[in-house]
Amino acid sequence: VSTEREPPVTDNDKSWIIHHNESDNTYRFESGSARFLYHEVSGKVAHLKVSETDSRSKWELVEIENPLSISQIEKSSFKLYPNPANKEFKIQFKNNNTIKSVEIYNFLGKVIYQNLTSSKFLKINSSEFTNGVYLVKVSLENENRMYSKLIIR
Repeated sequence: VSTEREPPVTDNDKSWIIHHNESDNTYRFESGSARFLYHEVSGKVAHLKVSETDSRSKWELVEIENPLSISQIEKSSFKLYPNPANKEFKIQFKNNNTIKSVEIYNFLGKVIYQNLTSSKFLKINSSEFTNGVYLVKVSLENENRMYSKLIIR
């Protein structure tokens, strides 16, 4: 989250206060400069001065059955390149497996890209992705799943 200052600033602009609202079990994340973590309509996350009643600055903890985590990432037999990527990246299998689908998740666990295919090679335009770290899930025709981390710059 950009706080409009380059690190390593040590003043209160880099300190965050977590406010928990017990009545609706939500959280608000405030920087020392009275700005809150804010979810914009476009899907981007910003750091803005907003009213306490603005629901886009409220966050809730959602437990999911299968959380995304490093422990789920298994050694993959596909090549994802270039990584880090900028405008596009490619997925190619090193063996005879065929891709059934590709899903890309952002850091919140939301699917931001999905493609159903039947191919050994896939080129994905990532120019609309925001900079960050993503999890790529590749499902194969034989029902196996493989995971890889992707960095977009």
